[in-house]
Amino acid sequence: MLDALGVAVCLADCGDDDAPVLYLNRAFADLTGWPADAALGSSLEAVLGPAAGEIARPGQSVVPVRRRDGSSMRCELTVTEVPGPADEVACWAVVVVDAGQRARSADEAAVVETVLRVERDRAQTYLDVASTLLVILYADMTVGLINRHGRQLLGDPAGELVGASWVDQVVAPEDREAARETLARLLTDGESGVDHFESDIVTRTGARRRMAWQVTSLADPKGRMLAVLSGQDITDRVRAEAELRKLAFFDSLTGLPNRAQLESRLRAAVTRARRRDRAVALLLIDLDNFKLVNDSLGHPAGDRLLRRVAGRLRGAEGEGALLARTGGDEFMVLAGDLPREGALAAAREAADQLALRLAKPFTLSGAEFHVEASIGISLFPDDADGAEELLQHADVAMYQSKGRGRAASTVYTGVTHDPLERLSLSRRLRRAIARGELALHYQPIVWTASGRLHSMEALLRWQDPERGLVQPDTFIPAAEEMGLIDPIGAWVIEALAAQLAEWQAEGIQPRVSFNVSPRELHRPDFAADLGERLRNAGADPSLLTMELTESATLREPERIGPLLRDLRALGLQLAIDDFGAGWSSLSRLRSLPVQILKIDRSFLREIPENPEAGAIVRAVIALSDALGRTTVAEGVEQPVQQHFLAAQGCPLAQGRLFGSALPPADMTDLLRAQRTQV
Repeated sequence: MLDALGVAVCLADCGDDDAPVLYLNRAFADLTGWPADAALGSSLEAVLGPAAGEIARPGQSVVPVRRRDGSSMRCELTVTEVPGPADEVACWAVVVVDAGQRARSADEAAVVETVLRVERDRAQTYLDVASTLLVILYADMTVGLINRHGRQLLGDPAGELVGASWVDQVVAPEDREAARETLARLLTDGESGVDHFESDIVTRTGARRRMAWQVTSLADPKGRMLAVLSGQDITDRVRAEAELRKLAFFDSLTGLPNRAQLESRLRAAVTRARRRDRAVALLLIDLDNFKLVNDSLGHPAGDRLLRRVAGRLRGAEGEGALLARTGGDEFMVLAGDLPREGALAAAREAADQLALRLAKPFTLSGAEFHVEASIGISLFPDDADGAEELLQHADVAMYQSKGRGRAASTVYTGVTHDPLERLSLSRRLRRAIARGELALHYQPIVWTASGRLHSMEALLRWQDPERGLVQPDTFIPAAEEMGLIDPIGAWVIEALAAQLAEWQAEGIQPRVSFNVSPRELHRPDFAADLGERLRNAGADPSLLTMELTESATLREPERIGPLLRDLRALGLQLAIDDFGAGWSSLSRLRSLPVQILKIDRSFLREIPENPEAGAIVRAVIALSDALGRTTVAEGVEQPVQQHFLAAQGCPLAQGRLFGSALPPADMTDLLRAQRTQV
């Protein structure tokens, strides 16, 4: 292209002190007498003579130029810098014009344009080989150059962005103000105040990409400032980091924050509260009897239930609070920055709202499940001095709720014992069996209409010498996990049989119901072993009613059905405990040899305030009558509940209204006083 010009042009390496000639066109060879093969590699001074010393910087000058034949002429030299990579000057373009000519030819003006075009093309070439987005902006923030990678990334293969406003056309709306400020400083002062930053861009198709930028400035030959932006697309990296954060700090099953995030947020909340004299509340929510769902329907159904529970609980934790799933069937709520004087009330209100969300039954595999929760509440700074203590005390309070009969919330009261400390508990439970620390207490079951004694339920108690009287809801789940439920169950049968024999010897023949763990039913010799123990003690099996959980009786009918028939053959009556709180398969219920249905206490708790609870109780009583079963209502605490049950035709009831569980001696006195065969 330069050969076609009528003006002499050569390119010289300015990085070398001798400035060797890199290129010369035909017009240069004709003017100076230097052919290309002789001039290339020679110093500029050897080709132009002493005039080369005038080339110290870009610009124009009139100097004597020596031809190859030794003659000289006055020439006008125009020197222009040609940029290379990394904004360094790659070479000089030297234009030589015979000053003796009266007028500069038209090609002379064209040569400057051509050299500039060469410079621009060379710069574009260097930009295009880069693997990052490179863009050069003019002082008005319009695009001067953009490389091939940038055009591809922005969806602009034709280069339509050249000449357009970079900020308005590319920068994401929320980042535009900051971008204008940064570029304005860069283009005015040559300093932006930042060398590296991240921001979003919007491509021509509307897609957003996250970019990591390096920014710098340079001056063109006329001293005008240009901004150079080098951007690395980090969208995939940012997404991967976000996914890793999600895996690290969120529960994969429910999408809720996990324990790691909760503990991190808890520590920060305690630090802020200590500095500002505020309070922090921590609520530990443990689903009651959730294990029965896994055992009954399998873990996939349990996972579905956990997701639904999480969906119900969302939004009930309170504004600004954090709801997390911290493992298994356990959830936590963290409420920080609470006023000291109102923290307890706020925590109780949150617990009530969470329990209310779980009141409506869940449907799984065609069966309805009532999910209740035991909730423990701990407060900073009232109950604990730090995050770790808050966690421990909320755990203690939660187990206190379970000890109260589950489906309750308890505020930590400063009690220092932890009844489920695994190693200590295992040791103490084994000792309890050997040393006779276990005991049976008996709760009256009465005729609903008259309140007279009908029968009783044997309830297990543990008189722990270290911890006092421990309720079964506190230690039975642990005994099941530790493999101690079978020896405890065997002790219950022997103790009950011995007590029956003692009463029978006195001429008293009360009917007594007792509970068995679903795990005991898995023993193939369970019915035979039970019958042998009763015979050895001389106890009449016809006076006994075995209470089984709803899920234990209605799952695995092929295995449970024959076992129940074997138990009936011994002479025992069978009852389904907590009916309505778990399975509700009517077709299976009808085929089982069960004589008694015990209505779950959760329904009675809401009577008479909740009409829906009343409707459910009426339906269970009607169902029991239709199937020829006897109904017992549990958890009766108010006279109005007794009157309601009597009006609905429920024959039997038990609860604190009629008496708490009594030690054997007290129950014996009651039986003697009544002297009634029940």
